[in-house]
Amino acid sequence: MNLMKAPRRKIIRLLKIISAIFILFIIIFFLRGAFSQKKNVLDYFYSTFQVGDFELDCSTGIYTLTNKGEKYLSVSLPIDVQKGPHPVCNPSDSKDKHKLCLEWDSIGKLEVIEAIHDDIVRCYNIVWTSKTPKFSPFDCFSLSGGHWYGGSALKSQQWPLEEVSIKLQPYISATLTGDYETIGAFGPMIERYWINSQGVGLFVDNSVPLQVSINHGEERYLCLKSDYTNSNVYPNPENNPPVLKYTVCKAPDVMQVHKFLFKKSFDLPLDMPDANIMRYPKWSTFSRFQQNVSQSKVLMLVNNIKKYKFPISQLDIEEGYERGIGDFHFNDKLFRNSHQMIGEFKEAKYKVITSVNPFVDNNSVSFMEVGSHKYFMKGDNQQLFNFSFRNKTVSLVDFTNPEALKWFKTKLDALKTEYLMDSFKFNFGEASFISTATHSSSILHNPCEFTTKYVELAHTFGKQVIVTAAHQTQKYPVYVEIAARSSTWSSVDGLPSLIPTVLTYGILGYPFVIPGPIGGFSQSINETTGIPSLPDRELYIRWLTMSAYFPVMQFSVAPWQYDEEVVKIAQDFVRIHETKVLPVLLLAAKESLSYGYPLIRPVWWIAPEDSTALRIDCEFLVADVLLVAPVLYSDSTQRDIYLPQGSEWEDQLRGKHYKGGQWLTGYNVKLDEIPTFFRLKSPI
Repeated sequence: MNLMKAPRRKIIRLLKIISAIFILFIIIFFLRGAFSQKKNVLDYFYSTFQVGDFELDCSTGIYTLTNKGEKYLSVSLPIDVQKGPHPVCNPSDSKDKHKLCLEWDSIGKLEVIEAIHDDIVRCYNIVWTSKTPKFSPFDCFSLSGGHWYGGSALKSQQWPLEEVSIKLQPYISATLTGDYETIGAFGPMIERYWINSQGVGLFVDNSVPLQVSINHGEERYLCLKSDYTNSNVYPNPENNPPVLKYTVCKAPDVMQVHKFLFKKSFDLPLDMPDANIMRYPKWSTFSRFQQNVSQSKVLMLVNNIKKYKFPISQLDIEEGYERGIGDFHFNDKLFRNSHQMIGEFKEAKYKVITSVNPFVDNNSVSFMEVGSHKYFMKGDNQQLFNFSFRNKTVSLVDFTNPEALKWFKTKLDALKTEYLMDSFKFNFGEASFISTATHSSSILHNPCEFTTKYVELAHTFGKQVIVTAAHQTQKYPVYVEIAARSSTWSSVDGLPSLIPTVLTYGILGYPFVIPGPIGGFSQSINETTGIPSLPDRELYIRWLTMSAYFPVMQFSVAPWQYDEEVVKIAQDFVRIHETKVLPVLLLAAKESLSYGYPLIRPVWWIAPEDSTALRIDCEFLVADVLLVAPVLYSDSTQRDIYLPQGSEWEDQLRGKHYKGGQWLTGYNVKLDEIPTFFRLKSPI
């Protein structure tokens, strides 16, 4: 036995020596890291942190959200925090199993709070608080693995939007005429709201000085950055460090997350705008005459509407009618008997509106009468802020100033009374007109609040009101007109981009959308007459047939400018819109008022787990019952049509019945046809 004990003692002694050496090595390693200041000693103990589905791995700088072993979101963090934090900001936080609070010395703090709703939706409220202006929270959401929708209007509208490429820039509304490199890529309708096909929803708090990029560089990311220093649009007079605050929610599918998060993010419509504008076509002057409008041209338009027996809901006399921008009076040289002309329109029961802008020509009578310029935005040193528009020097009305608001409203009331106007179309109002060099009566921490205040004013002028910019204004009963698409077949901003644009407006809470003039907006101008060239005939007809299934049909270029066949097609589709489409739209409008649902819906709306439906950008639903599949490309008399899963469909052109979940390939479509399919046994 003694012979057995001797080797055992040697082994034990050897193990003790090895353990001592290992412990000494660990101590030296930690001390070296601490003195080098590259890592906190605690970093080696704390590299992964979790609360619910949320897990942050500091070694990779990525947090993920995982449910039942399936990762549904991956987010990259800024390099500044890709090292271990202190595990708890406050000892009391560690007792809350639904809250995680981490802190990085001299950098910032991350708070994550989990909230579970109805056992179906799980949300995470995430707040980055910077301790120094030098640290700008910057989270990038991977676009891989799902299809994304929402955000804003874009010049090149995509559905889904993960193929869009936009450089990092302030997330504010713009007119889509900028260089898009530093500002202007995001359009006149904008919300901080995105959803994806995996049932993920994202909403960013309106207080954040937000910059956004999409697919900038090689990686497929939607990036959110909170930053004052590299932006000239977010004021920060208190010199506060930036905060990035957003909510991520997860539901079983895209429909369920949208229904939940929409209610948390936006107000429901208080009422619907004038239904007659949906019932009959709206006629406008701008796309046809642009700024070269006159009394003779307006009378010619109205006489031809009567001659060809088209109905009319509203006549829009747009830009060019005033003596000057913001003058609030018809130009007597162009409209010699404007009062009599409009009086005759009123006798014929026509609704008449004119367009107005949020800025005023510095040489106009309206501008001169203000005197002290107290109603307009100021620039640096409290000097008047002005800029060039339509080759005129104009100033922006300060809608944060109650006196300016009252003055502007009084001018519009006088215009409405003098000329018997029914209402107005409120052009522009985008946040890109202002910057940190622009000073208002009240500070606009989010420049998009300027748009909100403009629409707040607009809605007071009745249910015929049209606006062209929108932000957090879903509750107002107004029509929102999209930026005119170009008169081309281009998928960038021509006819094919119309469906993605209307779908995006709808999903962001603007169901009563006007899809712009039939035929689009022509960039080709006749040098002699100053009037745009006619859109291509085939393009115009395809545009016309599709517009009959949107909420509002708007003519500017008229059917009789082509030939009798086009007139006949237009008359037929105006009738289809009134008799077949309008009843469905009005039923869908009730859902919009109750739940915020769009009138024009994506195909996945009734099949949220159908992988093909989630990608369709060339078809749409009117409510839940009517699928529309227009021809969107030139020289085409065929197209492939997808019928979503879970329903049976009746072909309205051929009378055949089809099961959902299949493609109809090579479907023949004449020039005066549009394929539509009625959903059998549908809720409506």
